[in-house]
Amino acid sequence: MQLGLEEEHLLYLKKRAARRKFFNTTAILALPLAAAIYFFIYYEPTVSEQEYLNSAQFHYQSGAIQTAAIALKNALKTNPANTEARFLLGKIYLELELGAPAEKELKRSSSETRDIRQLNQMVAQAQLLQDKSKKALETLQSHTKNPEQFSLSENLLLGRIYFSLREWGNANDSYNRALTQPQGVAAALTGLGKVAYTKGDIATAKLYAGQLTDNAKNNWEAWSLKGDLARSDGQLKQAKQDYEMAFKLKTNARDARLFHALIAIGEENFDEATQDAKALLKHNSKHPAGRYIKGQIHFSRQEFELAQTSFELAIRSSDYPPAIRQLAITHFQMGNFAQAELYLKDYLELAPQNTTVQKTPSVTYIQPNKPQDAKRTPQSTASTITLNEPLQLMMAELEQATGKSEKALEILNGIIDKNPEPLEAELQLGQILLTIKNARLALEALTKAADQKPSSTNAKLLTIKAHLLLQQYESALIVVDQLKQLEPDNPHFSSIDGIIYLAEGDQEKAMKSFKESQAKYPDDILSARQLALIAIQNRHFDAAKKYYSAILAHHKNHLQSQIQLGLVESAVGHPELAQKTLIDAVNSHPKNPHPKLVLAHVFLLSNDPQKSIYWLQQIKNSAKQSPQYLSTLAQAYMQNEQFVLAADTTVKLNQVKPSPSGYWLEAKARFEQKDMTGARTALRKAKILNPDTTQFNEALLEILISETEIAIQRKNYDAAEKNLAEIKKNLDPMPFLVLSALLEESQGNYLDAEKYYQQAHELEPQTKTRKLPSNMQKKPI
Repeated sequence: MQLGLEEEHLLYLKKRAARRKFFNTTAILALPLAAAIYFFIYYEPTVSEQEYLNSAQFHYQSGAIQTAAIALKNALKTNPANTEARFLLGKIYLELELGAPAEKELKRSSSETRDIRQLNQMVAQAQLLQDKSKKALETLQSHTKNPEQFSLSENLLLGRIYFSLREWGNANDSYNRALTQPQGVAAALTGLGKVAYTKGDIATAKLYAGQLTDNAKNNWEAWSLKGDLARSDGQLKQAKQDYEMAFKLKTNARDARLFHALIAIGEENFDEATQDAKALLKHNSKHPAGRYIKGQIHFSRQEFELAQTSFELAIRSSDYPPAIRQLAITHFQMGNFAQAELYLKDYLELAPQNTTVQKTPSVTYIQPNKPQDAKRTPQSTASTITLNEPLQLMMAELEQATGKSEKALEILNGIIDKNPEPLEAELQLGQILLTIKNARLALEALTKAADQKPSSTNAKLLTIKAHLLLQQYESALIVVDQLKQLEPDNPHFSSIDGIIYLAEGDQEKAMKSFKESQAKYPDDILSARQLALIAIQNRHFDAAKKYYSAILAHHKNHLQSQIQLGLVESAVGHPELAQKTLIDAVNSHPKNPHPKLVLAHVFLLSNDPQKSIYWLQQIKNSAKQSPQYLSTLAQAYMQNEQFVLAADTTVKLNQVKPSPSGYWLEAKARFEQKDMTGARTALRKAKILNPDTTQFNEALLEILISETEIAIQRKNYDAAEKNLAEIKKNLDPMPFLVLSALLEESQGNYLDAEKYYQQAHELEPQTKTRKLPSNMQKKPI
C-alpha cells in the first residue's frame, strides 16, 4: 500500500525516536574506545553479511539476478566497504543494462586483489551502455593502446565501441583481430556482419552470416543478425523465428526483442509485442526499449497520450534516440507542434547521420491532406541547422509532399553540391524526378547513385522504374539480372522481369516468369498477386481465387489477399462467401479500417444498406474522415433513402476531397430532397472539376426541367419562363416544347399549348401529348 506524504513523514519520526532510544541504551553498555579501534582494524565479515553474500551468489548462479541484487544491497548496508558485493552488484547491473549504477559500483569495487584490466573492461561496457563511447574507449585503452596486446573479449568490446562511434574501419580491424584469436570466430563474424548491415552493404553482411557454422548456434547475437538480414529481405516470418532463437539464448536480448516486437505490432499481434516488452522490463523495470515497445503498441492503436507517457518513461533514465524520435511524432499527431520540434532537435543532435532512421519521421509527419502542416515542425529547425544533411533530406521530402517539387529538387541539388558522394540525396533526387515523370533526369541521378554503390539494391530498383517509364525494357531487364546476381536467393527479386514483360505487353512471358517464381518460392506474394490480377483481367475468376488462396495458405492473414478474394467472390455472384471472407479479414485485422470499408461496399452491392452502415459505424473515429469512408457512407444513406444524412455526408466528403463524383453524389441527394438549387450548385461544381463530361449537362437539364415543372405548378410564371429560355438552348427540343405547352395551358392559353403539343408529337409520334377539349381551344378573353 502506498503511503501519503504526511503518513510517510510520521512513520519516519517514529522510526527516528525508536533508534534514539536504542542508541541511548547501547551507549551505557559501550565497549572502551581501545576495543572499538581493535574491532575496526581487525574486522572480519559478520555472519549476517556473509549470509547475504552467499545468498546473492546462490541466486545469481540460479539466474534470479533481481533477488541476488537485493541480497547484495543488504550486504552493503551491513558493510559498505565490501568490495566483493559491489563487484557482483556492478556485474548484475551490467547484465540488466543499467549503465550508470553499473559504472558506479564497479569503480567502488576496486581493490588490491581485483584484476584492474578486467575491471576496466567492465567499466567500459557500462560506459558504452550510457552512450559514452569516447569515455569507454579511453577506459579500455588505459592499460595499453596497442591493439595487438588486447584479448579476445577486449577486441570484441573495442569493435562494439568503434561501431557505436561509427568508425567502421576501426570496428572491422577490431573484429578481424578477434577472428584470428581462439574461440573468436562466431562473435567476430557476427560483428563484421553487423557493421556491413548497418552500412547498408547487405550482400557483404550475408557473406559473413553465411560463414557462421554450427559453432554459432549458441551465439544470440548471430541469431539476431540473421533476423536482421531476413527482415531486410522482407521475410518477416523467418526474421521472427531467428529473433526468437536469439532471446531464447538471452532473455533480455534487446535488439532481438525490439525488432521481434515491431514485426508483431505490424501484424497487429499486440500480445506478442507485449510479451517482448515484459521480458525486457522484467530484467530492468526502466529498460528504455521495453518502454519504447509499449509506446509503439499504444501509438499503433492511436492511444497517443498513453504512447507519450511510455516514450517519456523510456528516456527518463537515458537518451534513447528511437523514443525521442517517436515522442516528436506523437506530439505532432496530437497537434503539439512546439513540443514536436523540441524533441526533433534533440533527436537530430543524437543521431545527425542516421539518414535511414530519420526518413521515418518525415513519412509519419505527412498526414492525409495536411502535408503543409507537416512542414511546420522541422522547418524552423532546418533554418538553424542548415548543414544537417539528414534534416535537409527530410525537408526535401516534405516539400515534395506539399507539391513543391522544384523546392525539393533545389534542396537536394544543394546537398549534392556540398557532398561529392551523397548516395541518399541522389536516390531521393531520383525518386522525386520519377514522381514528376522526368524519367530521363531521374535515370541520370540513379545511375550516379548505382555507380557510387554497386551493391545498393534501392538504386537498382529505382533505375528499373526509370527504364520502365522511358519504355527501355531491354535496359530494365539488364538491371534485373544485376539485381538477381547481387541477391540470387531474394524472392522479392525473382519475378521483377515478369513486371517488365507485363509493361511491354508480353503477357505470355510475364506469366511464365511469375509461375517460375511461384515454383521456386511457393510463398512469394508478388508473383501470386500478379497471376491473380492477370486472371481477373482475363475474367478467369476461379484461377484468381486459387492464387489468392495460395497466398493465404502461406500467409494466413495477408490482408490484401483476403480483401481481393472477397471482392472476387462478390464479382462472381457469391455474396455470402464474399462477406464471410471479409469478416475473417476484419477479425484478423480489427484495428484496420480497410476490410470494414470493403465489407460495407459488398453489402451495398447486395442491396443491404443497413448492414453496410453497421460495419461503417464499427470503424474507429480517426478513420471516419477519409474520403473512402465518407463516400461509402453517403452511398449507403442514399440506398437506405436517408437523403438528409446522405447530403450532410457528401458535404463533408467534398470538404475533405472535392471531386466530380463527390459533387455528383451530393447533387443526387439534394435532388431527392427536392432541393433543386442545392442540386444545381453541386452539379456546377462537378462540371468545373470535369468540364468534358456530358453527364453533368444532362443532369443539370433534368434539374432545370424539374424546377420548371414546380414553378408552373406554383404559378411562378416568371421563373418558369426564365428556365425555359435556358432549356431552349438544349439540342433536344422536346423538353422545351412539352414544358412550354404546360406553361401555356396553366395560363389558359390553350391554343398555344395545343401548338406546342402538336410540334412535340411531330418530332416523336410515339410521344403521348395531351389533346385539349374543343371548349379549351380558344384563348380566354
